[in-house]
Amino acid sequence: MSHFGHNLRVLRQRKRLTQVQLGRLAGVSDGIVCMYERARAPATPSTGSAIALALGVILETLTGPRLPPV
Repeated sequence: MSHFGHNLRVLRQRKRLTQVQLGRLAGVSDGIVCMYERARAPATPSTGSAIALALGVILETLTGPRLPPV
């Protein structure tokens, strides 16, 4: 099971970024960031990679084991 949405939120909060800020850094809308965090839509490999790059992590950090909350 992927913990992409949860891990995305945790990492975004650790970096003290809003969904809007992360979206701009990754080249996606804040609505997409929100949908991914809430597991309302699956991330494409290219979008997931762009978000990971914006957060300064590898994609496997987002898709791997559940990270502890902030």
